[in-house]
This record gives sequence, C-alpha cells and structure tokens, in this order.
Amino acid sequence: MKLADIIQSLRDKLPTLKRVIYGVIGLTVLADVLIPRGHPVFITDKIPGFWSVWGLVGAWVLTRVCKGLGHIWLMKDEDYYDK
Repeated sequence: MKLADIIQSLRDKLPTLKRVIYGVIGLTVLADVLIPRGHPVFITDKIPGFWSVWGLVGAWVLTRVCKGLGHIWLMKDEDYYDK
C-alpha cells in the first residue's frame, strides 16, 4: 500500500478519525484528573488536569503560529518565479 493510498484512506474517514483523537485526548485529561499524584512540586500540580490542558493548548498554539508563519513567510504566489 502506497503512502498516498493511506493518506486518502484517512481523509475518507476524517470524522471518525477526529472522534477517536478527541476521545484519546479526553481520556488523557480524565486520567490526569482521576489518578492521584505524589506530593506536588509546582503549585500547578494541585490543579487536576492542568498539565494535560496545558499540553493541548501549547500544541494548538504552536501549530497555529507555525502555520501562520508558513503563510506569511514561506508561501509565494503561483507566478513568483515568472516575475
């Protein structure tokens, strides 16, 4: 099976794939809330689910910043080399 076939298969099943990914994220946050911790090192360790949400928000922000930089700095017009 070619990589293009795998990518097309994932695109065809995008709603299901999104539900699975959101479910895994939800289970991660739930596990972070339910599993007891040892003694807190940082003050944020006392907030249930903080590090899961922090990682999720951080990944989202990093993705948006990188995508924005790509659109501003890297992408060129179609006729860029013809000019």
